[in-house]
Amino acid sequence: MNRLELIERAVAVVGHGCHYKLGEGGRLWHRATPWNPQMLCDCTGYLSWCYGVDRHTDDPWYRNQNGGWIESTAIVRDCETPFGAFTGVPWQQALPGDTVVYGDRDGHQGHVGLVVKVDEMGPAEVVHCSTGNDRRTGDAIAVTGADLWQTRGGIVARSKWVEA
Repeated sequence: MNRLELIERAVAVVGHGCHYKLGEGGRLWHRATPWNPQMLCDCTGYLSWCYGVDRHTDDPWYRNQNGGWIESTAIVRDCETPFGAFTGVPWQQALPGDTVVYGDRDGHQGHVGLVVKVDEMGPAEVVHCSTGNDRRTGDAIAVTGADLWQTRGGIVARSKWVEA
């Protein structure tokens, strides 16, 4: 999948009434939507679906980390290794289709999103699935600014599932 196809897939499901629930969605990557039959999804379920992969992977690195689940903290750790599905890139070198991510910390879940627009400073707009979006708009999947990741020390992760 190329970057344009990835972004088109990601934004195509904005405004369809998905609701946030941790641990849901992203298992049926081949379907037209990321959510489960109850229209529930979380951020990594959504991200995995966008990339066209099951959030539960056979990748040996992820199996060793957490039993094979693509999730925020594992993505951050993956960026620190020379193998796996993601490579960390400098914030200012982000491209549309890259992931922004911060891991779990201080008893709070991490979060991921997909960069849809960049400017000279780096990610400018991100599409993501969150409880905050759900409360604010009635849809967990929305396009917002990248401030959330910047204020929480997020990083940019480039996926091996996207053509260069």
